[in-house]
Amino acid sequence: MSRADLHIHSKFSDGQLTPEEIIDWALLKGLKAISITDHDTISAIDIAENYAKIKGIEVVPGIELSTEYEGAEVHILGYFFDYHCQSLNNLIDKLKNSRADRAKKMVEKLKKMGISIEYSDIDVDKSGISSIGRPHIARALIKKGYCLSIEEAFDKYIGYNKPAYAERYKISPFEAIKLIIECGGFASLAHPGLIVHIEKENLIKKLKNWGLGGIEVFHTRHSDEDSNYFNSIALRLSLIATGGTDCHGELINGEPIIGKVTVPYENVELIKNSIIHGN
Repeated sequence: MSRADLHIHSKFSDGQLTPEEIIDWALLKGLKAISITDHDTISAIDIAENYAKIKGIEVVPGIELSTEYEGAEVHILGYFFDYHCQSLNNLIDKLKNSRADRAKKMVEKLKKMGISIEYSDIDVDKSGISSIGRPHIARALIKKGYCLSIEEAFDKYIGYNKPAYAERYKISPFEAIKLIIECGGFASLAHPGLIVHIEKENLIKKLKNWGLGGIEVFHTRHSDEDSNYFNSIALRLSLIATGGTDCHGELINGEPIIGKVTVPYENVELIKNSIIHGN
């Protein structure tokens, strides 16, 4: 059966692989399709699509929009949208600037704590990053010897309510879904098992009323129980099950986890048909 990994991050957000490297690994894993769903940026799509034409694999245009609902972080995945859509690009520019401003604030907080770090250590202009996130700061802290892991950096310094944490601009999940649909795409709720302090099924019902078409049922950090639970909700609410690894490029036994969590390619076709028939 042909498979698809619909949740992968590249170096253009907080991943460590180029779009070309992602595609090469996907081919090695025998995948028919992938989606690079970078955080709040679409910079990888053109590169990935051009390389995919040469290599013979389908690239689903994707994005992962970071949103907030009742104080909880909620991520919305967008697929098959027109990535030249002006309203989407306007939002991406606003989010990019907000992410950069937040990173500068966090660096200043770290410096006041006696940590020797500069914004240039994570500067997007030097590294080619299009959407700067806290993992970039975490990696800088690791490189400078202040932390041993990304988890430690979040726990000690940059996680929510930690000493160097700073807020940034976020939209609501309802706005994200509306925008994705306006740009001709399909919206799916990312890794619902990771959402905290919110009753999941009620949230999903509300999101469906705004046009949500899918739930990321299968995810690296979902247990079998999680996947079964969200699959049952998807079936009850006539939502399409999406899934993927959420790979950020870290190597395990010399390989990234691309292709470890997938959905049948048939689900990609279901998404396409959903868009054609107006969700």
